[in-house]
Amino acid sequence: MTRAVEGMATIRDTVAETTRKMEDLEDASQRISQVIRLISGFAAQTHMLAMKASIEAARAGDRGEGFAVIADEVRTLAGRSAQATADVEAIINSIQIATQDVLSAMSAENKQVEREMELVDDTRASLNQITAASAQMNQLVTAIAQTTSDQTRTSDAASQTITDVAQLVRQTSTEASQVSETFKDLLNAAQALQAEVARFKVH
Repeated sequence: MTRAVEGMATIRDTVAETTRKMEDLEDASQRISQVIRLISGFAAQTHMLAMKASIEAARAGDRGEGFAVIADEVRTLAGRSAQATADVEAIINSIQIATQDVLSAMSAENKQVEREMELVDDTRASLNQITAASAQMNQLVTAIAQTTSDQTRTSDAASQTITDVAQLVRQTSTEASQVSETFKDLLNAAQALQAEVARFKVH
């Protein structure tokens, strides 16, 4: 159970670290997008300036032919720059989308790990409760066994006491019978003695 918790904690930490790195990548791509937008703006402005320069060169006639060539080259370069920035921006957008997808997946994974850890904690708590209940049950069984043993000993002692009492009653009954016989003998002797005394008085 402890290894499972440690493993889940390691996964959680790894997911958290990966999420932080992906967030850093997201921030970097956002900054790159800002720079690309600036470059795109510069390229658009350069393109407009090149068009204006071409118009002015056309107005100047022969004197502006050289300037017109330069303006065309600048305009072409501005167009290429705009296309390049558009391509880079598309790539950055793809990276941002992929980053967002990964962040969403990592967030879901992190939540899943948290739920699994909570489940493991709940399971461990339940096992602890079961262990405690088992220990209490064991103590109860031991107490019942001890009580049963005590009751058995008490019952044996009571049985022995009853036996002793019965024996004493039998002995007492026998002795009482003997005393009764003795009393009868004494009574007979007294009666005989009384008869002799009475006869003696008559003579």
